[in-house]
Amino acid sequence: MLPIVLKEEESRSKYSHTRQEEIFQRFIGEVEKHYRKERSVKFYADLLCISPKYLSTVIYKISQQLAGEWIDAYVILEAKTLLKSGRLTIQQISEQLNFSNQSFFGKFFKRCAGMSPKEYINSWLGYQTLEPATEIYAELCGTSFLHESFVCLLYTSDAAD
Repeated sequence: MLPIVLKEEESRSKYSHTRQEEIFQRFIGEVEKHYRKERSVKFYADLLCISPKYLSTVIYKISQQLAGEWIDAYVILEAKTLLKSGRLTIQQISEQLNFSNQSFFGKFFKRCAGMSPKEYINSWLGYQTLEPATEIYAELCGTSFLHESFVCLLYTSDAAD
């Protein structure tokens, strides 16, 4: 009789796991639809007809990340994409992502990305201007290959020492 009980528990465990994966998939689907307007775990829990605590428990169990971290990741990825595009101001981006004001968006962005939106734009632009400078060095060294320009830079800096 003991093996039957174990099989029953295994069956419940598999069903529970499948249900948790379904909740996770539905949660991600809802986040993809609503992250621009809603950042509250309670909002997503209500959509899935479960408590915020249970949603957070399931999401963490499946992904090792909190539900709020998933939501923040979608928002920050969109913010970075919009900042890189250069088509919108920081104010417009904060409005598009439903922040009450630009200051709150800036604090959120800094907490998640480790730098302000302005610093992010400047750092990204800095990476963009690095390539032409490297191409100039490559041209001075007589090569058009980017990887060879690094050799040229290393050789130049070694010669200066």
